[in-house]
Amino acid sequence: MTEFLKETRSICSVCGEIVPATYEVRENEQVFFSRSCPAHGVVDTDLGYHAAYYRKSFDIEKIMIERYGDGGNTDISKGLSPFPLRKPAGLAILEVRGTASHEPAAIGAGFPRCRAARSIAQ
Repeated sequence: MTEFLKETRSICSVCGEIVPATYEVRENEQVFFSRSCPAHGVVDTDLGYHAAYYRKSFDIEKIMIERYGDGGNTDISKGLSPFPLRKPAGLAILEVRGTASHEPAAIGAGFPRCRAARSIAQ
């Protein structure tokens, strides 16, 4: 059974369109970032077996939004981002491709198992 931790948006890696995305916990507490492009289908990024970490991160994000608000419809990026940036705090995920070591990579703020960080730092 899939547990949906958070709904968000992402960018299709093929066409660059903004598409719906979710953070999902699947078997054995394995977390996936899943984005769905109407034209190119679903792409899953394996974020590892860190469901407790993501649950806690999203709980903290909810507290921050309750405390400081979500910014309403104000775009704090002033048009520099393809996403209207409204929230004062959140979990950022960066997918890295083509690292020097050719390791699969997913990086999150404080990600507990980040092999890609070594490649980026080199």
